[in-house]
Amino acid sequence: MRDFIKDAPCLCKDDDVEIMPPKRNFFQRIMYNRLRERKCYYEYPVLYSDGVITNAKCERIGRKPLGIIFENHLITLKDSPDYVNWYEAREYCKKIKIFGQSCDAGTLNFWEKYKMYQKELNRLLKSVGGKSLNSHKRYWASSEYNNFYAWVFNDRYAIRPVLDFNNLPPEVVEKFVWHLISGI
Repeated sequence: MRDFIKDAPCLCKDDDVEIMPPKRNFFQRIMYNRLRERKCYYEYPVLYSDGVITNAKCERIGRKPLGIIFENHLITLKDSPDYVNWYEAREYCKKIKIFGQSCDAGTLNFWEKYKMYQKELNRLLKSVGGKSLNSHKRYWASSEYNNFYAWVFNDRYAIRPVLDFNNLPPEVVEKFVWHLISGI
């Protein structure tokens, strides 16, 4: 009984309609057009709360950034407010949900790659309203050396939640709208 006939034009949202751009006030439209004319782009894509992923700076106007995408991982904008132990770090990351998906601490391999581009990524995090990762701070990673070390060391480190796009279910991935501009 899912079949039905539309007998009149409908202004409601259909499934095949693309996400509408955010409403921008007069000054936001001016800023949007100026950035678009200058062809300003971020080095890495940014995920916004409406599901748009783009590297165009002009698309930020009127949207709330959730984090930046690097190596198919979303790096959230802020660390945990306190230093936490391993178990607290895991629980903290599980509580951070992006489009219904829990974050984790990011693998050691991921953070090693991050170090190679740390300067550019930290600059981008700051420019979208986040905090850069402090090179003098110690951070937890989701990779464990072995179970023994995870239990013995009760050191307290900061945690930066990360969402691995490789582990997302297809129905979540379908929510994202990619607007990547090439030729950066």
